[in-house]
Amino acid sequence: MRTLKISLLVFILSISVSAQEGWFWQNPIPQGNNLNDVLIIDENTIVAVGAAGLVQKTTNGGITWETKFCGVDRDLLAIKFSDNQTGWAITQKNNTNNYGGMLLKTTNQGDDWETALNDSQHCFSSVYFLNSDTGWIGSTVSPSVPMTSMVRSQF
Repeated sequence: MRTLKISLLVFILSISVSAQEGWFWQNPIPQGNNLNDVLIIDENTIVAVGAAGLVQKTTNGGITWETKFCGVDRDLLAIKFSDNQTGWAITQKNNTNNYGGMLLKTTNQGDDWETALNDSQHCFSSVYFLNSDTGWIGSTVSPSVPMTSMVRSQF
């Protein structure tokens, strides 16, 4: 019976290990904050956004990563680039009143960020930009109001 249990354990562990094959940690290993979205700009440049305003960027295909901060302590939910330099990231809420979203903009592949929109009435959930001037943000009015809306901006 003991041999059967050990054989079963070895079998289960081999399935778990083989399911992870091909995936491995990249630098930084791990960086500690949740990552919520990843965007590939080109074969070498990748930008990821996450908790507490975290931006991770690689310019060598993921061999090394730089930590960037966008200047806000809100969780970044999504990132979208309209071209290879201009990108947009959204936050869902602020820490004071638990609603309101921000739209952040970069014009240098995520190295520096500025606030493009600070909305105290909508909770942002998705972002898409057609070009550097025209974009849409999916949102709800507030966490307690189950009404969705689409915000369109032209800069």
